Amino acid sequence: MGSSSFHVGNFVTLRLNHENYPLWREQFLILAESQDLVGILTGTSPAPTPFISAPEGSCDGQNTPNPAHATWKQSDRLLRGWLIGTLTEEALGLVIGMDSATKIWTALREAYAQSSQEREFQLRHELSYMRKSSDLSLDDYLRTFKRLCDNLAGIGKPLEDKEKVFSLLNSLGVQYEGFTTAMLKPPMPSYAEVVPLLRSFDIRHKLHATELSNHVAFYGNKQKGSSYSNHKGSSRNTNTTFSSKGKGFPHQNNRGSGGTSHTAANGGPPQCQICNKFGHHALKCWHRFDKAFQDNDIPEALAALTINNPNDHEWMTDTGASAHMTSNAGQCNQQRPPERPQEG
Repeated sequence: MGSSSFHVGNFVTLRLNHENYPLWREQFLILAESQDLVGILTGTSPAPTPFISAPEGSCDGQNTPNPAHATWKQSDRLLRGWLIGTLTEEALGLVIGMDSATKIWTALREAYAQSSQEREFQLRHELSYMRKSSDLSLDDYLRTFKRLCDNLAGIGKPLEDKEKVFSLLNSLGVQYEGFTTAMLKPPMPSYAEVVPLLRSFDIRHKLHATELSNHVAFYGNKQKGSSYSNHKGSSRNTNTTFSSKGKGFPHQNNRGSGGTSHTAANGGPPQCQICNKFGHHALKCWHRFDKAFQDNDIPEALAALTINNPNDHEWMTDTGASAHMTSNAGQCNQQRPPERPQEG
């Protein structure tokens, strides 16, 4: 053995306690295997007899020391030194006075692995009720899940691979429902295959959630700007001018231009807004100061006139009136046509 050419701390980096027994056990087994000492550690290679019996017919009849026994004892002492060097003070108190590495190994397993039905039930109960919360990262959750599985394996009750996969998928929560449904379809992947797929899904899910949040914020800002623009535009488009044939009737100008005369699109003669004749403007019309003059289109214009903003859905301040007129029937709870006055 080249036992003097390495340091135990290079193999066993942990000091045994109640939380890390499976990891400590794995590290120490690797150390023992590297020196071909697992049999002595676990008790499967018992100590040889101290003496070799003298062969029959020998002169002196005395037994001779067994060199294999001396080698075994040396290896056992080496293992005991390694074990004690990796224990905490609490664990060291459990093995004081034990004279073989096998006894120390067994005592530590019984104390920390707790291979009992109660320990197994506790671990399985924790595993069954595990749920990933939104404030816990996936990597932290996977480490917690693996620790429970390792603890079960440390007491000799390891989970089967399919059971481990099902327990993991069942505990992820609703935000991983799509991934869980896809993974549970046969053939079910192994645990080693599920973990990288789950990490990839989590990265994509976070990326899409960030993009959606940005889109929602942009859409909200756009809606605010559009609402403000529409409000300004509606105010601008509902400006009225008192230029309808010079009679003082409000003329709705949807273009917001406020013009006072009509000009032919092809550059022809202007059309008067009072008498509707071509060749002169309203300022030069001879009916301009004739109060008795009324164009034939005036009654129709008054009938079609609307004096409210069609884009404004808000009622004005209550005036106390018992009846209202509106061009939008949807603003009224109770509707009825206007009544004609009775003659006679």
